[in-house]
Amino acid sequence: MRYIEAQPAGSLAGCAPALLLVLADIANDEGRGWPSVATLARRVNRDERNVQRALSVLVGAGAVAREERRGRATAYTVTPGVGATPGAQVTPGVGATPTPGADVTPPPASASPAPGVDVTQNPLPTLTEPEGEPSPARASQDVAVPDAFDEFWAAYPRRTDKKRARAAWAKARRSHDATQLVQWARAFAADPNLPESQFVPHPSTWLNGERWTDLPLPARHQSQTAQQAVQSKNLRSLERNVRAVQAELSERERAGLALLDDALAQERRQIGGR
Repeated sequence: MRYIEAQPAGSLAGCAPALLLVLADIANDEGRGWPSVATLARRVNRDERNVQRALSVLVGAGAVAREERRGRATAYTVTPGVGATPGAQVTPGVGATPTPGADVTPPPASASPAPGVDVTQNPLPTLTEPEGEPSPARASQDVAVPDAFDEFWAAYPRRTDKKRARAAWAKARRSHDATQLVQWARAFAADPNLPESQFVPHPSTWLNGERWTDLPLPARHQSQTAQQAVQSKNLRSLERNVRAVQAELSERERAGLALLDDALAQERRQIGGR
């Protein structure tokens, strides 16, 4: 407080005096602290732009040393002794080392901040710098954001090569919403024309190829595999041979052939032949 009073009129304008008191209040025993601009603005009841200007004033006056560190919180060191007049009294506890022979007296009990500013509201504890202070980017990553991969994995009709599927999922998430991807996977799994599992593309292939944009799957009853076509052709040939020899057989032999014909007809229905 005495340091503020010792400054020339107008040198610490705006909320700079109150801001200096707040910085001294939250500093550790070495006068060092790491408050954010938002915290300082809340403590002095000013917007962040005014706080930024006040910080520049304090730094220019030598009352505060500012250390901006890439990827880490800005450090502020309160050094009011740097700009004090010779023989001025220095308030202890704000991080300054008094000049030998200087009169160091405790602050009066009646000392108060600038009118309308409550610097004791929501007091902060003395800060110590953490050993591994997280960067702003790392701090934002610490907030867990579910990517819904497990939902996709449970919905997709073929669970093969989970590691590649997870990598493909991360790539697809850059341009597509996770909820939408899960919905597309569920729709693909529910398609009545879905082929047998060995013909379903791997999940990584489906994601990388954006297969949800493909045309609808062909109806299964309209397609016939090559093996079924060969079986149907062989059955028709066998039926012609049976009918050709029926006239030459006895009644008992014809009854046996009738049973064989019924068996062939049943087999034909099972493989879809005509």
